[in-house]
This record gives sequence, C-alpha cells and structure tokens, in this order.
Amino acid sequence: MTYRYKTFKLLDYTPEYFQTQDNPFAVVLETALYGLKKNKLSDKTLFSLKLDLARRFYQKGYSRDTFWKVCVFIKHYVSFGEKELFSKLDEEIDIVAKTRKNMGIIEAIQEEIKRISYLEGEEKGLEKGLEKGQISAIHKMYKKGFSVEVIADVLEIPTHDVANAIK
Repeated sequence: MTYRYKTFKLLDYTPEYFQTQDNPFAVVLETALYGLKKNKLSDKTLFSLKLDLARRFYQKGYSRDTFWKVCVFIKHYVSFGEKELFSKLDEEIDIVAKTRKNMGIIEAIQEEIKRISYLEGEEKGLEKGLEKGQISAIHKMYKKGFSVEVIADVLEIPTHDVANAIK
C-alpha cells in the first residue's frame, strides 16, 4: 500500500508570487517565507518588509477583523532583534489602518460632550447646543458619582457653574 500526498514547499516560491495572489493566506505564506530567511535579513529590512505586507494587505480591502488578525501574525511570526522596532511597527500599522489611539476616560468624556453639544447645536444654534450639551453631561456625570470638582475639571468650567446646573 502506498500513500501519496500533495506537498507544498514554501522555498519553491518567491515573494512576488504571493504578492499576485488575492488570498489572505498568501500574506501569511509570504511572512513565513521571510521567516525562513530571517537570519539573512537585517532588522531594518525586516521592519520594511513587515510594514509593506501590512500596507499591501490593507489596500486589498479585506475586513478590519481579517486585517488585524493577519497583522498580529505579521508582527509576531518573525521577531526583531531590536525590541523598539516592535512598538514602532505597531505605530506604523495604526497609521496605515487610520486608527485612533485609545482615549483615557477624560478624553472620552470630552469627545462625548462635543458630540452631544454638536447634535444639540444643530437644532438651536451652536452656543445654546454647547450649553445644553454641558448641562446634559453634568447631569450624567453627577448621576454616575463624579464629584462637582471632577466634573468642572473635565469640562473645563467653573465649579459654581457645575453646582448651579445640578440644582
């Protein structure tokens, strides 16, 4: 009895071959091919190759979920000798994907206030909308247990204005 299996030898292919394929797995295989050549590549070259892989993959228009999963593989499959390049690659991929950095709680609250103020401002004029948005935010924050001082600090308004809005 003889068993025959189809085989795939990665080293029989070039990066250019994988670049012509319209398949997310082709990027994974291209990354693996660079992994086999890791000892022959400088960290700077490897960084450029990984960033180029992420850019090309993003430009193909796959879903954000697929993009991030493949980027995790690209980032971790072949490591850098210089650890600083890992965080630099993260930053560059964020730029490619046009993602925003995570906000702290204060920035998130300020963004929400601006959004509420803008929506309410469309209806009754920007100044009145901003005032209403702030009052709405003050009430929401106060109900969630924020102190008058913290609310005033986050909204960048005097504490007496916060106290008056709560009454």
